[in-house]
Amino acid sequence: LNLLSNTVVIYTSDHGELQGEHWLFGKAASFYEGEVRIPFMIRFPDGYMAGTQVSGLASSIDFVPTILDVLGIDADITLPGKSLIPSIDKGKTNSEYVISSINGAMMIRNERYKLWYDSRYKDGELYDLENDPYELENLYFKKEFNGLRAELFELMLNVRLIEDVKDNLPTAREKSI
Repeated sequence: LNLLSNTVVIYTSDHGELQGEHWLFGKAASFYEGEVRIPFMIRFPDGYMAGTQVSGLASSIDFVPTILDVLGIDADITLPGKSLIPSIDKGKTNSEYVISSINGAMMIRNERYKLWYDSRYKDGELYDLENDPYELENLYFKKEFNGLRAELFELMLNVRLIEDVKDNLPTAREKSI
């Protein structure tokens, strides 16, 4: 049908199932890399950046702003997330961290560290992904990581509060009514 010259192709998936990693099966059980990492691939009609891999931090909430950016559509509502097109253009991530939450638990991850906390159990986990990519050594209760844990906690809570406020701001349309 000769559609590739004017078609954007996007491939992604839902989060992982763990499949026994960390002795867990299913999803929505943790923030381990095997569950939270997902593919996101874009094929542009003109072959722009073909074969280029951009590694770094992004979130699934970035998908809609990215798709709207690719299509040249300006959203008339406040959306969570941000377009990944600047990251694609630069060939590197433009996010210093990502956060996620589910069922009373929250996670923040930067390039090196990941902190997650479950308020239901008042328990958390902290991993140095550079030295422990399989997330086997929980540093959460080690005294030498108390400062890092507090810093990541504060950042996670501040980001979450900012996102909650931003998500509740009136849109341009609501302001004009």
